[in-house]
Amino acid sequence: MQSIRTLTENIRQNNQTPTSTRVTATSIIDSLAEKVLGTIIFRTRLAKGWNGYDERTQKLAVQTWFEILQTEKVPAEQYDALYRRACNYQAFIIQQGKEAPDMSAQLMLAQWIGGNGLRAELERERIESGKYLPSNAESVCKHCNGSGFREVIDGKYKGVKKCNHED
Repeated sequence: MQSIRTLTENIRQNNQTPTSTRVTATSIIDSLAEKVLGTIIFRTRLAKGWNGYDERTQKLAVQTWFEILQTEKVPAEQYDALYRRACNYQAFIIQQGKEAPDMSAQLMLAQWIGGNGLRAELERERIESGKYLPSNAESVCKHCNGSGFREVIDGKYKGVKKCNHED
């Protein structure tokens, strides 16, 4: 994947304009990520009263947003949720009488990282579901070794039951 820095260096070295630089977002980005990001960028522009990008510029914008979101390995399935969280954050800032930041990949990324980000929220949900132990499973539960099920021996029959991770 070509980074923005690489593109910029190539343009400077070859004295190229961005129109002669070849980047194909579809060859780098999976179709789900491309569709979702394309829609988010289009909605962002419409919300400001702007026209959508032409096809080439749209692909470059999608490529750029994708590259930013991939710095933290954000799954494409979460892009729409991050967009909605970023919109809610903007509304919260406006409600406080301040100027909200423009919608951007960085604003969406900010909704992913940190203790209150979507990544942490999803991890908490996963842990609370009882299907996952956050630390080294063997040291946390000696009965199930992190599987969530403990072995039960009733006479000569073996079985399993859900482990509550207590002695």
